[in-house]
Amino acid sequence: MKIGSRWFYAGGGGGGILVLLMMMMVAASTVASRTPISVTLEQHISDDPDLSQFYDLIERNPIASAALKLRALTIFAPTNQAFQRYLGNKTVVLYHISTVATPLEQLGTTITSDYDGNPPIYVTRRRLPNGSEDIYVNNARIIRSRSNVQLANQAGKKQVLHIIDDVLTPLTVNPSTSFELYNPDAFQFIQHAENLDINQHRIRSFRQKIVMTRKEDIYKAVGGHTFLIPVEEGFKPPPRPDMIDRKVIDGHVIPNNVIFTAPAPLDDPLETLAFEDNLKVTVT
Repeated sequence: MKIGSRWFYAGGGGGGILVLLMMMMVAASTVASRTPISVTLEQHISDDPDLSQFYDLIERNPIASAALKLRALTIFAPTNQAFQRYLGNKTVVLYHISTVATPLEQLGTTITSDYDGNPPIYVTRRRLPNGSEDIYVNNARIIRSRSNVQLANQAGKKQVLHIIDDVLTPLTVNPSTSFELYNPDAFQFIQHAENLDINQHRIRSFRQKIVMTRKEDIYKAVGGHTFLIPVEEGFKPPPRPDMIDRKVIDGHVIPNNVIFTAPAPLDDPLETLAFEDNLKVTVT
């Protein structure tokens, strides 16, 4: 900043020097106030009133709190409104964190979470009629206008924030059991469903049909697939259970495609394993 050469005397002697020095100090202060203050991602989250519930969870979780201070990471932060709609009993904050800093343009089909067993978070891109694109993680939509915030923490590690409209829910065991199961495949899920936190639902009848028809292998298949699993109420009334054969079970599997309800294509029929010349079962 250029300081003018005109002098303003408050009196004789060195008064002019005093006034000039004061002008220079004020000018320097003005320049400093216009300089952007760099903040960490933790500060950014804590300063956002719409993320107060999520930040409270981070503060109460020592692992999440330490990761935010020390590690590179990506955070998927639900809004307060998302928490108000959430019907679950517990929020797993580490399932909302990945220890890789990933902006939107670099998100692949999955991103590994920091929760026990490192279960994946699934990414779905849905093209809109206007040509733009919505991005979902599991069943939660990323609010793009508030996302892709990229900052470094005090350790100099890159961190990325994406804000989402729903709470992410991993598969967990019942809190009343000591059973441990991390990131199961579909057949392990079916085998141990009684030990998993799936509310009051039971799938014993469908499991028996899978074993009776020797269809276990399709539930052990490697890759991303969608399995539609009927609960006990779906087997009522008789004789409905007797009508379930190998082809019916195949019709409950969408191969090579991970589908969540919110980003699911509404008018696009999806082929199931029961899709061949004489039988074509699709799901919409």
